[in-house]
Amino acid sequence: MAFDFPTSPTIGQVYQSYTWDGEKWVLTFAANAAGLIAIKVFTTSGPYVPSPNMTSCIVEAVGGGGAGGSAPVGTATTSSAGSGGGYGGFTRKTISAAVIGASQPITIGAGGVPGAAGNFPGGSGGTTSFGALCSATGGAGGPSANAGAVASNPGAAGGAGVGGDFNAVGAPGGGSAVYSGGGIAAAMSGYGGSGPYGGGGLPQSNAAGQAGAGFGAGGSGAASFQTTLGNLQGGAGAPGVVIITEFGLIANAAPSGAVVLRNYLSGLTLATAGATSTFTVAAGVAADSTNADLIALPSSIAKTYGPWSLGSGNGALDTGAAAVNTWYHVYLIKRPDTGAVEVATSLSASAPTFGVNIPAAYTLSRRIGAMKINATSAWAKFTQTGDTFIWETPVQIGAGPGTIPNPGTAAVTRTAETPPGIVTRAIMSILGATTNASTDSPGAILLSDLAMADIAPGPNNFSFYCYSAATTGFQLGAIAEVNTNTSSQFRSRLQLSAANTNLYLSTVGWKDARGRDA
Repeated sequence: MAFDFPTSPTIGQVYQSYTWDGEKWVLTFAANAAGLIAIKVFTTSGPYVPSPNMTSCIVEAVGGGGAGGSAPVGTATTSSAGSGGGYGGFTRKTISAAVIGASQPITIGAGGVPGAAGNFPGGSGGTTSFGALCSATGGAGGPSANAGAVASNPGAAGGAGVGGDFNAVGAPGGGSAVYSGGGIAAAMSGYGGSGPYGGGGLPQSNAAGQAGAGFGAGGSGAASFQTTLGNLQGGAGAPGVVIITEFGLIANAAPSGAVVLRNYLSGLTLATAGATSTFTVAAGVAADSTNADLIALPSSIAKTYGPWSLGSGNGALDTGAAAVNTWYHVYLIKRPDTGAVEVATSLSASAPTFGVNIPAAYTLSRRIGAMKINATSAWAKFTQTGDTFIWETPVQIGAGPGTIPNPGTAAVTRTAETPPGIVTRAIMSILGATTNASTDSPGAILLSDLAMADIAPGPNNFSFYCYSAATTGFQLGAIAEVNTNTSSQFRSRLQLSAANTNLYLSTVGWKDARGRDA
């Protein structure tokens, strides 16, 4: 929705989502900054497909945990205990959407499988990977221990991170120990390695090992006290995990309850090379035409005048086929269901056509300018600064070239080389010329809006005044601006005109409010 701001605000005054900085109202949320989009957790292998408006993400991966060592049966005077499996390695990496591309394969490292009950070590955990961009190896499996009166074994090593911005080694599993002598007998297995995403199996004194919990944790070793329970199996390791935290432009979805600044537009500058079918739109953000949502283009995009197709370098036309010597309006468009933002061109000055070349799911748009395909099937070249568009070569009105001989003193409707369908402010060059200035000077030259009454030009009513009392040839020129109608037309009129009076008019460029005055 749109709203009117308070009058006479003070510096720092807050209204809705905006703050007065002494000159203007400023958005108090980061309308063009990166913000959290989603957190995705992968516990099984498969492809990762980025969200449509994702610009970068943080990938965190944990390898599978190692299994605990098994324990063989003891004797009347001996016991045995296996050591704990290691925690999986850890890696963290920040990756751009461009590097990730359309998708990346994810492999989740399996938890280590314990050996058979008896004198067998635990299996190592599997490697977790995110494509070829980063990975985390699994924790090692815990060793077993032969029965003995006095014995100990170290725990298994943790896995390691590879290829990340930050890589860490997982915690090792705990060692095991047994003792028998002097009337004392005991057995204690090693604990499984623990970490931030999972807890290792607890040590045992006369039981099978305990499995690791969560993600990446090691299983504990088994402990067999003398002959009471026989051969025992170590605990299994926990599987790995991948956590992806996605970031994108907050402006792709306006904050809940935020008020969209009426007709807001920033950036989105158009550019053409002048000899190709390609144009570019710079990054920027704008309120849609209904002021219901913000549409943000996070980076520059290139499009052609071919039929619209998703992606930079592809076509932009909403319907039909492009034609030479024809104007097209440029739109920023958005799919509310996914937040996807694109660019389109259309003959229409009010809205592009959705549902033909452009999927019907795109429902929001904002006109950001207009361009013309010239006679050589290329976009005519111009430069844009804000709302001002300047032709590389001014476009002349009349013959000779650009000459309007003895134009008379009656009002004449002229057509500027400006976008049709909208009211623009045409920037015109005017030149009055004569071979005898004293008799044939045009005097006051007036360019006026056709929506206004026709008024005769004179000393107090002119766009440019061209007069000299000399009897020699005389030329004098200037730049003037005039409002056009939606057919690119304006009115010209001279105070004086004679056989040797010549008027030169050329369109230098135009000013287009691009919906800010709607």
